[in-house]
Amino acid sequence: MSTLELHGVSLGYGQHLVLDRVSLQTRPGEVLGIVGPNGCGKSTLIKGVTRVLPPREGRISIDGRDITRLGRTELARLVAVVPQNPVLPEAFTAFEVVLMGRTPHLGFLGYESARDAGITMHAMEATSTLDLANRRVGELSGGERQRLTIARALAQQPKVILLDEPTAHLDINHQIETLDLISGLCSRNGMSALVVVHDLNLAAQYCQTMIMINRGRIHASGTPREVITVENVKDVYGADICICPHPLNDLPAILVTGNGHVKERNQSPQAPLKFIT
Repeated sequence: MSTLELHGVSLGYGQHLVLDRVSLQTRPGEVLGIVGPNGCGKSTLIKGVTRVLPPREGRISIDGRDITRLGRTELARLVAVVPQNPVLPEAFTAFEVVLMGRTPHLGFLGYESARDAGITMHAMEATSTLDLANRRVGELSGGERQRLTIARALAQQPKVILLDEPTAHLDINHQIETLDLISGLCSRNGMSALVVVHDLNLAAQYCQTMIMINRGRIHASGTPREVITVENVKDVYGADICICPHPLNDLPAILVTGNGHVKERNQSPQAPLKFIT
C-alpha cells in the first residue's frame, strides 16, 4: 500500500503560476476527489505528480520517497494515469492497447509472458472491455476508448491511480460502473485513487475525502459534507444552488433549478425539503 503526498507544491507554465503551495495526501483504500471550476489547476496537479511538470517549489513523494529520485520505470510501476483525452493508436486492437500497461513490468528483452496476458485480460474483464479485445481502436466509441484507457492503467497494477475526469465521455450507467470499479479496487486492494471530477454529486457519492480548488489554491478540504456546501459552491463556482441530504446515505446532493422553471416551481405545491447550509 502506497501513499501519495504533496507538500507545498507550486506548478505553472512559463511565467504563469497555476497551483500555489498545494498540500494533500491520499490514503490507501480511499478515493480522493479533486473538484473546482475549469482552469483552476486540477489537470495541472496530475501533470506534476507524473513529472510532466517539475514543481517550482515544494515536494511530491510516494511512501516518503521524492518522485524526482525515482526512475521513470519505477514511477510507472507505482502510479498509473487515466488522462482526460487519451490518444490511442487506432490500428491497434483493444487487447494490444491494454497490454501496453504491462510495459513497466517487462524484463530486459521486453517480451510479454502468459502472466502479462492474463493480467491484461483480467483488467479488461473488470472494465467490461473484454468483448472489445479483438476490435481495432479506430472502431470504438469515445466511451469505449475511455474504459479501455482505464483497463490499461489497471494492467499496470499500480499502487496509486490518477484519473483526470474519467467519466467525461460516459453515459450515466458507465459513469456509475467506472466509479464503482475504482472505489471497489481501492477498498479491496488497498490502492489509492486521486480523481479529478466535474460532477459534484458523483464526487460526493464516491470520494471519501475531497479537495476544492479555486484560483490555484485549496479553498476547502475534508469529507463531502465539509466541502460541498452552499457557501463553498457559491464562492468557487459563482452558482446559487440548493443542497439537501441524499435520501439513501445522507451525503450532500446538489439541486439545480433553471430560471425558466422558477415560476412553474413556485406555482406547484411540493413537500418541504430539509436543506443543508
